[in-house]
Amino acid sequence: YLDALREGEKGAYNNGIPPRYYTDMRVRAEAQCRRLLDEGGAHYDYTDVNPATVMNVLSNIPKEATGVHIAVYSHGNSYKTVENGDPNDPKNHEWYFNMPYEAPEEAREMYSFVATNEAKHPYCNVYTTQLRVLFHQLFTENPTRPVVCLLNCCRSGGLTEALKRGRLGEARWPLFVIASSQAMKDSLVSGMWSAWFEILAQIRKERKPCTLAAAYEAAEDKYYADNVFELTNHIKERAYSREVFSLDFVFENKQAGSIDPWHIDLTAALTAHDREGRIKALQESYRNGTAFVTVPKGSYEYGYAKLNETHDVVWTHHMEYKPIKDRRPYPVRLTAWQGPNAGKEVDLWEEVRKSLENDIACPSSAYGTETSIAETDVLAWC
Repeated sequence: YLDALREGEKGAYNNGIPPRYYTDMRVRAEAQCRRLLDEGGAHYDYTDVNPATVMNVLSNIPKEATGVHIAVYSHGNSYKTVENGDPNDPKNHEWYFNMPYEAPEEAREMYSFVATNEAKHPYCNVYTTQLRVLFHQLFTENPTRPVVCLLNCCRSGGLTEALKRGRLGEARWPLFVIASSQAMKDSLVSGMWSAWFEILAQIRKERKPCTLAAAYEAAEDKYYADNVFELTNHIKERAYSREVFSLDFVFENKQAGSIDPWHIDLTAALTAHDREGRIKALQESYRNGTAFVTVPKGSYEYGYAKLNETHDVVWTHHMEYKPIKDRRPYPVRLTAWQGPNAGKEVDLWEEVRKSLENDIACPSSAYGTETSIAETDVLAWC
């Protein structure tokens, strides 16, 4: 990669991109990979970046290693392995992630037990079936050594689904797997990669005990916080308040109507650790008239919207109350924005749940439930 950027700096590519672009890219890459470069670079590069290398490295972990952390950031996909089976049933699919180069011919025996007929480039792929067999081998050789695996690729939930079925005794493995998306969903660009490693870095810096389960929950919370804009927009297509939407709220140094209380309330609830509880409480506050109240016109300088000639509506989640006697609840409904149920009240948490299942990539985890892996202290192996 760096060699290619250096060629671009020399003007080797007739593509209209200025050489300084390649210089900027190289400088950033070198800064971000400084430690890796100082240590001599990757152990495997170019054509060695293939599935056989992955399997060979993981099959020959030193016996003295007290823990293993596998992290994959790549493309992923799946295909059906049963002609007439349910296309949405994970059991009828094979999942994989891509490598840039094929496994050499002498190593292709590793595919002898994998259904590769539907794959376009089968020897560039590492399959879920292979990973499960590999994990079985690792835990047969060392049944107590913890293994943590992050798959940051599209449809990576296929592995967690397979592990939860437990046909190889997975419940007894000290294995903790994190997937960046559901089995049939494409991942967001950075997925769980950034969130997971930022949480690990924070744990290492603070040197405070933290279990793997707690670290995963923290990374999951960060993932949703980092990607809340996408989720919020999907939910706003499913639910909105016509009453709130029709009001132009006034805030300091902002154009009237430019701030949407519903958007801010929804975003705050979606990024809360207790997401379900906050979502349900939010809808109840809208329904019972505590999120918005009416006050005599002119009672507040900001955080209000004109209701009529005599009264304003105040958004209570933002404003500090004044001792105003004539304050009354202003109930509002959350209804479907469009479709056959447009205008009908919706269950907000149910719409959020549907959106998480169908609209965006959601992380998942699977681990040996008969082991203590989830309670393992991250600092013990990180």
